[in-house]
Amino acid sequence: MIDFMKIIKNNNKISELRKDLVSGNWVIIAPKRMQRPFRLKETSPLKRLRNSIKNCPFENPQLFGHGEPSLVLKSEKNKNQWAVQVVKNKYPALGGGTQKTKHEGPYELRDGIGIHEVVILRDHNKNLYQLSNKEMSELVRAYILRYQELSLLSYIAYISIFHNSGLSAGASIDHPHSQIMALPIIPPNVEHSIRGSLNFHRKTGKCVHCVMIDFEKKSKKRVIFENKKFIAFSPFALNQAFEVRIFPKKHSPQFEFMSVEEIECFSDILSAVLKKISKALGDPDYNFFIHTAPVAAFYYTHYHWHLEILPKKGIQAGLELGTDVIMVSVSPEDAAKILRNTKI
Repeated sequence: MIDFMKIIKNNNKISELRKDLVSGNWVIIAPKRMQRPFRLKETSPLKRLRNSIKNCPFENPQLFGHGEPSLVLKSEKNKNQWAVQVVKNKYPALGGGTQKTKHEGPYELRDGIGIHEVVILRDHNKNLYQLSNKEMSELVRAYILRYQELSLLSYIAYISIFHNSGLSAGASIDHPHSQIMALPIIPPNVEHSIRGSLNFHRKTGKCVHCVMIDFEKKSKKRVIFENKKFIAFSPFALNQAFEVRIFPKKHSPQFEFMSVEEIECFSDILSAVLKKISKALGDPDYNFFIHTAPVAAFYYTHYHWHLEILPKKGIQAGLELGTDVIMVSVSPEDAAKILRNTKI
């Protein structure tokens, strides 16, 4: 049998970016990611959390990361204890190199230059839906502080903030943590969203997301939760069953410039939606990610930042993978009604 791990370990590159010759999309080849620890088994979430704290690498984040933490936020209850730490990922998808473009025959490639960080919460036994609003606000504040600092790097084009919860969502460690990746490119999915927003703005002079928000507020069929500053609804043409998107009601291209009040309202709605998803769907695995304007934000004033939550209640099969045509078995109206009526 071929020892594929030995082959992978002999590849000393952290990563590289390769451009698809047909689509023009960049992909990341990151062999070091295969060496990261897997401490998440397919068991019930409660049992998983109870049994996995021993030797968890995130109990001491500085041992998992490289050097001193990028950010430490102290606990409100105990100033001697950290609440959130951000460390460099020990098994990064992006790292050193140069910005120089290279060629191999007809193909284009670049070093995987960038930053890959892990945002670690103190309490091993708390999923995000179990956080208090204050704790959620601290997590969001950590996202913002790191975003603001990483955006100053000259070679960074886009900063992706995302959270994977559960094995089917791509989490390899069950201790609650998010990730931040500062990329030298604008990712294809984000670029597609920005281009669609720009085309709508050129045709109508309006923000496409503001138009959607105004209609959803009037229709109310797909609204799940709202507060003074934010609204959460199931998208009209959703990509996955029970998908939820959270938008600021006021047009804003940039996530990283929220006021203190906006952080509190955003944390409130994110907590409420995650609680509803957990209770209604039986604590499913899920992903969420923030779509915000690229770092050179003055080019993207037409864009409207938002957060997308994708519970894992199904899998993409041949149709979706082969055609990009999405088939969803639960309508957004039904999904919204279920989540909206779930008491928390």
